[in-house]
Amino acid sequence: MTNRADLQITKDGKRYYVEWDRTTSGREIEHAERIAANDPNHGGIELRIVDPYKK
Repeated sequence: MTNRADLQITKDGKRYYVEWDRTTSGREIEHAERIAANDPNHGGIELRIVDPYKK
């Protein structure tokens, strides 16, 4: 199974990935592991956890 990261950048021949998830999704680690499995030579994977603003 593949996961397309929310943002993918190539710099100096290496792919870098940014994935945004909410704390309630529970999928952030699974997404990062899948990206790493699909691209073992990646330059880095950044996970950003965001939640909606609540007053």
